[in-house]
Amino acid sequence: MTNDGMGRGSDQFGWRWLGGKNDEWIDACAKEIEAAAKKNNRSINAEMKARFAAWADSPSNSDRLDEIRETLIKHDVKLDKLADMLGKLCEVKNANQTRT
Repeated sequence: MTNDGMGRGSDQFGWRWLGGKNDEWIDACAKEIEAAAKKNNRSINAEMKARFAAWADSPSNSDRLDEIRETLIKHDVKLDKLADMLGKLCEVKNANQTRT
């Protein structure tokens, strides 16, 4: 269900803060986001959504995401080729074992 408003019918995304005794960085980030949400009169979820949208929409990050996507596609093609080669090697090995 998509709803542009806030409340029970709105889209939701759960956040899980992994902060603890030894993770001051996570705790500091959580406090920063909570303070920004309060300052911007938004929920923490709305603040996170706004930050992700701003990050993803920035040209440098968008270009970086495209670069990562292209790299993953290239690696996927290489992995397919390696899997084919491994399959052929296994066939040759099995054929040689059958002959002996």
